[in-house]
Amino acid sequence: MTAAIGPFTGGAAGRSWLHRASPIPKLAWLATTVVVVLVTFVPGLLVAIIAAGIVLAASSGTGRVTARTVIALAPVAASIVVIQSLAPAACRPDCTPAAALGPLTVYQEGLGRALVLVARLVAMEVVAVPLLATTHPSDLFAALRRLRLPYEIALMLSLSLQLVPQLRRELDEVLAAQRARGFRGRGLAALAPALVPVVAGAFDRLTTMVLGLEARGLGAGRTRTSYRRVSLGPTGVVSSLLALVAAVAGIGRSITAGPQGTLGLDVPPGVAVAVVVVALAVFVLVLARAARALGGR
Repeated sequence: MTAAIGPFTGGAAGRSWLHRASPIPKLAWLATTVVVVLVTFVPGLLVAIIAAGIVLAASSGTGRVTARTVIALAPVAASIVVIQSLAPAACRPDCTPAAALGPLTVYQEGLGRALVLVARLVAMEVVAVPLLATTHPSDLFAALRRLRLPYEIALMLSLSLQLVPQLRRELDEVLAAQRARGFRGRGLAALAPALVPVVAGAFDRLTTMVLGLEARGLGAGRTRTSYRRVSLGPTGVVSSLLALVAAVAGIGRSITAGPQGTLGLDVPPGVAVAVVVVALAVFVLVLARAARALGGR
């Protein structure tokens, strides 16, 4: 079986067990992860999902791209920690001070909720990236169609996984060309002129793609619209059923714990200060770089 080329792998093929797996159980486990993560506030459950995602990334050879995704969203996580810790809304007006940070106060309930929200974000990242990076977009489309999803929605989902990395590569090429010509090629100040050729090329590519799909009769009656076929053997059936069982168990555990479970998460004062200081440093660094770029320095 040929190795799949995932949308996040930069065109590099892989031969791991996750690359060879059917896309249908992958979708089942991805849906399970998203649903459970969105409804749970249980720290232990989120840690277990993150650990499972790390194992997936390490065993499938997608650890590097998974790490890059987590790092790229680190500013978002930092902003969550800063805002929730210093100005929590879930416990007002009876918030418990955990530590003092100069004129600021770090609140115990806010920090606990912030850590769980960050864990939810990381859990979805470390599971979704390996599953999608090891699935060929054409296999994803065929799997969605086999699940009776309308072909318009299936095509939109599969094409988005192809177009987003491609637009990123084209943006990098345009920025490199700007630097080669002596223009600014980094920061927000270089982004506006670079977006013009990228967006124009995207519209041109989209027009060509639509004409090609219409010429091939996409969605014309019961005509087969994908040259790939996905198989679901006994292993895939068992894996999909296990995903369903995991979803039910995770939702049940989350309902039992309730949304207030994180408010009682006890973080030592020293750890609370360290976490908030690191988050503030990342947050301020991002703001400083944005301001410097906008100022043209």
